[in-house]
Amino acid sequence: VGPPPQPGQLKFTVAETCERIKEEFNFLQAQYHTLKLECEKLASEKTEMQRHYVM
Repeated sequence: VGPPPQPGQLKFTVAETCERIKEEFNFLQAQYHTLKLECEKLASEKTEMQRHYVM
């Protein structure tokens, strides 16, 4: 399966993996934020519609 990784290489791989996880996390956080805003918008539109029908 190839030569065993050197200690320095392993550290680099761990750092790389952490970096990738961080990027993925930031991406998911941004997606979550977008969806949260969308939900809040829909909730306020729903409230507005209900207000119109009650009157």
